[in-house]
Amino acid sequence: SSTLLHIDHPWRVLGAEAPYRVSFHVPAGGWEELRISWSVSGIAHPEDVALSLDGAPTATKLRLQQDRQFLRLETSDAAALSAGKHSLVFAASRAARPTLCHIMVHAFARGFGGADGGDRTRGAVGIFP
Repeated sequence: SSTLLHIDHPWRVLGAEAPYRVSFHVPAGGWEELRISWSVSGIAHPEDVALSLDGAPTATKLRLQQDRQFLRLETSDAAALSAGKHSLVFAASRAARPTLCHIMVHAFARGFGGADGGDRTRGAVGIFP
């Protein structure tokens, strides 16, 4: 199974104000993967946005484009999947002013889409196992 832990559409200009902070709660259970989906626009440099999860910086792969782009960070890190409160911080790097458009955080259970539940390979399309 999967669960939506957080959804938000801030449409906020990063760098104009303090970093954008998000808190979410991971319930106890057998979670295998945490997926953070987000979108941003107004990127002039690949390092315009810094994202941290529970205080640890994450690698982001931004494209140079002013148009909105959709990104996804997936982690199987045990600390990120531990039950309890977690945090994300989105901040502008350098003198950038990109717009943070949306954020979604999902947790996926062990076996969801795995060997007993389908193909979770990026780009794979399936219907009814």
